Amino acid sequence: MIRFESALNARRSASASASQWARTGPTLALLVFAALLVVGQMYSVLPLYGAMGMTFGVAPAAVAWTSTAFGFAYAVGFLLAGPLTDRFGARTMISFSLVVAAVATALVATAVNVEVAIGLRVLQGFLSAMFTPAAYSYVAHHVRPERRPLALSFLASSLLAAAVVMQVCSQLVVARLNWQAMFLLCAPLMLAAGIAARFTLQSSSSEHKTSMVSAFRAMPRLLSRPRLVAIYFAAMILLGGFVGIYSAIALAGPAGVAANAHALLALRLSGLPAMIAVPLLAPWLARLTPRIRVVTGLALAAGAALAAAFAEGNAVLLATVLLLFLIGIVMAAPGIVELINESVAENRGVATSLYAFSMFAGGSICGQLVSGMTGLGFGFGAIAKVVAAVLGGGALLVIASYFLAEPAATSSAHLLRSER
Repeated sequence: MIRFESALNARRSASASASQWARTGPTLALLVFAALLVVGQMYSVLPLYGAMGMTFGVAPAAVAWTSTAFGFAYAVGFLLAGPLTDRFGARTMISFSLVVAAVATALVATAVNVEVAIGLRVLQGFLSAMFTPAAYSYVAHHVRPERRPLALSFLASSLLAAAVVMQVCSQLVVARLNWQAMFLLCAPLMLAAGIAARFTLQSSSSEHKTSMVSAFRAMPRLLSRPRLVAIYFAAMILLGGFVGIYSAIALAGPAGVAANAHALLALRLSGLPAMIAVPLLAPWLARLTPRIRVVTGLALAAGAALAAAFAEGNAVLLATVLLLFLIGIVMAAPGIVELINESVAENRGVATSLYAFSMFAGGSICGQLVSGMTGLGFGFGAIAKVVAAVLGGGALLVIASYFLAEPAATSSAHLLRSER
């Protein structure tokens, strides 16, 4: 009898332990779908530049400000999103962000001129920023530890895959309907995802315990550390190079491809295999240190960008080169997050928010720089060479960060943790 009761108690304990973890499959499906919709809003306008320019009576380069406006607001929103997630919990912030982003997305379709469109994109970007830190936090706290690395890899890849998926969707939609339809189709899907998140995701028992004031106070301390600052600049370069190449495709148009809608579609689709393959290879890539993965990924992306400059006349070759480019980007992105987590023992939520801010600030800056270079007469090949040089500099920056000294207090704390 005693053995039976012990076995029954053990089963109950195991069942209770299992119930604390979210189901990985449904959780990941919801978060990846939502990430494609939300983060993809930054890139969805790239194929719409021409149509929006015709509606507003301006050049496509002027419409590029709608992408830059979204990106900067998105980056700034991260600085608030991290502390809010720590304060109110991941599930609440995921659901809230999707609902308010749905409203803002629908409003963009009502823009009557480019100035109004830019203003509405600022609102859309700021509200959309609440999603990503909350999604990362939810995976970190609610997915089983043994499945967490795979989940994080897929989530990180979905944030980049959004650029490819949403550009393809935009190109297909604008060819059959109009540019407004893209935003009006995305809005109800976001709303549905927000409602689903509220009723399917788990709440956290640790919610409402973190002071937002203490989170904001941690930001200057983190930014006083040279090694972290170097890594943040590398994150800025990573997404900057990514956005730079795809902005060049939209604005400068590779020779032999720009005038062919089917070739452009194939070019944008060519990166999707990288978004799937790299997360599946995560167990093998994990054998390499995060620094090696980041440096290798940035170096590969730099080499592919340089090769793209010479392959623009051949659509098949250019698609192959872009696949290698995206493999490098997807390989490096999760590694940067791991480098930050290795360097920070406390305030990881704030540190991750600064990482996301750096990434999307870089994407916004590079998108506008490409627009300016196009206006000065730079072609796709010349822009790709500049992107290659910048990404190569990012790889060198990550290598240099290893040799940068940390503040004495940080070094002492790290030594104390090592001794323990």
